[in-house]
Amino acid sequence: MNSWRMAKGFGLVLFLLLGSLSFPTTGEALSCAEPERSEKAFKNADFVFKGIVKERKGDSYIIQVDTIYKGDLKPRAKVKDMIGDWLQETLKEGGSYLIYGHKKGLHIEVNPCGRTDEWPKLKTDVEKFPNGELLDYDADDFLDYTRSRDQRIAGTIAGLLLLSNVWIWRRKRR
Repeated sequence: MNSWRMAKGFGLVLFLLLGSLSFPTTGEALSCAEPERSEKAFKNADFVFKGIVKERKGDSYIIQVDTIYKGDLKPRAKVKDMIGDWLQETLKEGGSYLIYGHKKGLHIEVNPCGRTDEWPKLKTDVEKFPNGELLDYDADDFLDYTRSRDQRIAGTIAGLLLLSNVWIWRRKRR
């Protein structure tokens, strides 16, 4: 009887040990195959542009768009990582990048295994683009766009406050 309990206990421990080894675990390494060639990456992307990383906000990056090669962008773009938080290895504040992105709601998603990289490394990609340069922004365009966006937000808030005050005033008069 004692040996039977021992065998059951050993079997249970062996089962739990082997079972824990067979379940997949999450890893931290991102292994990327060779990135697409520039022509294919350009064709597959919704947006291709050159820009400077102005700041990181949570999992997003605010990019000052300098030159657009594909897509319709404002002087300011919000870029997010397609997979998780791997772009932090690629995008650094103040750096200039050639970005290949895909539209996802109100932001642009970038595949960290894609061609997005520092501008000096990808200057030769631009020579292979079919359309050449579509639009060229400068730093003033970025500031003007950011300022006008902030002014629209402030105007909306002021309008809502005025409307609520008028509504309250009319309710009191009744």
